[in-house]
Amino acid sequence: MIWKMKKGDLIKFTTGRYKDMYATTTSGKYVHRFMDSEDWEMVSHGMGEYAGKFGSAFNVVFSDGGTRNKIDASKNSFVIVTTEDMRSSAEEA
Repeated sequence: MIWKMKKGDLIKFTTGRYKDMYATTTSGKYVHRFMDSEDWEMVSHGMGEYAGKFGSAFNVVFSDGGTRNKIDASKNSFVIVTTEDMRSSAEEA
């Protein structure tokens, strides 16, 4: 459901490094150039135009402490938590 996500949505990660964590989105989806250590080595040797991979990203603030992070959308799935979801959770408790 990443295509329907917008700034200010409460989301719950369903896969990836942040599975079962809640966060609030602080941006919409945007294109980001992801770089790892090999890519930075390419940059240092004058081949920066070949370094990195482009993909969708978005920013979040995690609910368990306020940590901010840039999320690689291809590595993390999530669901948008709706008002109905919050109501049904409160009724179950």
